[in-house]
Amino acid sequence: MPFRRLPDSVATSRAALETARQKYLATAAPQRLLTEAQFADHLDPATPAAGAPGSTLYRLIKEAGEATAALAAQTPVTRETEQARASLGLHISHFIQNLNNAILRGDLPSETRTLFQLPLEDERVPLLVTDADLLLWSDHIAAGENARALAGGEPLTWPSAARIAQLRDQLSQLIDTQSTAKDLTDAEQTDVQLLMPAVTAAIKDLWDTIEFNLRHEPDAPSLRRRAREWGVHYATRPGEAPDPDGPQEPDGPQEPAVS
Repeated sequence: MPFRRLPDSVATSRAALETARQKYLATAAPQRLLTEAQFADHLDPATPAAGAPGSTLYRLIKEAGEATAALAAQTPVTRETEQARASLGLHISHFIQNLNNAILRGDLPSETRTLFQLPLEDERVPLLVTDADLLLWSDHIAAGENARALAGGEPLTWPSAARIAQLRDQLSQLIDTQSTAKDLTDAEQTDVQLLMPAVTAAIKDLWDTIEFNLRHEPDAPSLRRRAREWGVHYATRPGEAPDPDGPQEPDGPQEPAVS
């Protein structure tokens, strides 16, 4: 037996409300299955007067739009931060490899490694996985080159410590920017999730009213056919015969079926 399936996402919830709104507006007043109060409370997309909360549909559009905009603003910052991480990690790795090569050639003593907090006889590049790793080794390189300069040493190049310091500052700034953007996205998405119980309750109220006003239909399939025009969604369980006049989806949040 087909059962009502409530929307399970922001997109399907908005679609259910939009379908009910469109059907309400396209139906002559005497034949409408929803009241004017229900339209005002749940389906009116207009911006409310100052201080008024607005309809369920308006609030959903507003909150979802703000969450989408926040995520859109965060995405390029996240991409730029990832690129900055990769670039800094590559430069640090190349600097340490060049240092090891200079020691191997005999241009520098192995003790030089200790100026950079590297093990005396270990040629391995340290792990550069986290932001903390990248910032730490950038600082070690800056301190090591400063110590070498004070002792009269020539700066290492390709890459230079100055270039690594520049990339370090860039990454540090991007990490702060990304964190702020992510916090805003999280806050906006939280607002959407906090609204969803009220959205689901509104849809259930509308669907209950629609089915109640169609209770005199000659049979359940006829009721479901007309209810679908108002956005009510029905699904069938695996193995059940679907209604011939509507798309079906198995599973999902179940409510008592119309029998």
